[in-house]
Amino acid sequence: MFRKINELQGLSRKAFIAIGFDEGDANDAADMVAWMEAHGLDGVTALPRYVRVWIFCSTKTNPTRPS
Repeated sequence: MFRKINELQGLSRKAFIAIGFDEGDANDAADMVAWMEAHGLDGVTALPRYVRVWIFCSTKTNPTRPS
């Protein structure tokens, strides 16, 4: 099980970097996926949904505040 989690963490990190995460953020996100998977929370299943949300949020422009 431990090896599987380490492999999942490494692959997740590479995937997060490939879609534009900074290295530190990619490490944190990969840790989150691995932790969820280790605790039976289906981190791999949840991953595509959160990646879509991140991509959507990162492409939106921030509205300017009225003065």
